Amino acid sequence: IVSIWGVYFIAQIPEVNEIIGISPSILAYLSGFGACLGHMFPLYFNFQGGKVVSCFAGLVLASNWILIIIGFVTFMIVLFISKYVSLSSILASSLVGILSFIPLFTENGMIFNLEGTNIYYPIFLTISAIILIIRHIPNIQRLLNNTSLVEAGTKAFADMFTYVIDYLRIGGIDNVRERTKYLSALYYQC
Repeated sequence: IVSIWGVYFIAQIPEVNEIIGISPSILAYLSGFGACLGHMFPLYFNFQGGKVVSCFAGLVLASNWILIIIGFVTFMIVLFISKYVSLSSILASSLVGILSFIPLFTENGMIFNLEGTNIYYPIFLTISAIILIIRHIPNIQRLLNNTSLVEAGTKAFADMFTYVIDYLRIGGIDNVRERTKYLSALYYQC
């Protein structure tokens, strides 16, 4: 988010804009796309990185408030129904990529007057969504073969939530050992 907004605001300076000669919005999209690529292929980890979900969400969050709400709601509904985080990520990013081509969403939801009506924004989002899907091919194969268990992240999140509620319940107790027990259990569950 910081890279997208930083590049956008720096490119607004007339001298910088004159030197670069590219629209500040396009530079912001390029920086977000570059963040996605850097997340997938980090230099310091021998180009073995993540699956782009968080960077894709950050790119959408930094640029369009309508699409991030739609993507988040889609993610949560699919996660609630299927209990698969990878399936939720794939479907939410695909929907956001498709909806970015509809002018209703790109004309009204853009943040900081980013140019959403040009073709570059939907292209960058769709390419990022396609890369996200490609990175999830092993997960897709496990889902299709029905060999994938419910992802451990969903259970760990539910367990963590339970521990937080229990910790808040004993919040009025001044017993340090009791609080330490719950905090350490929370730590080991995550």
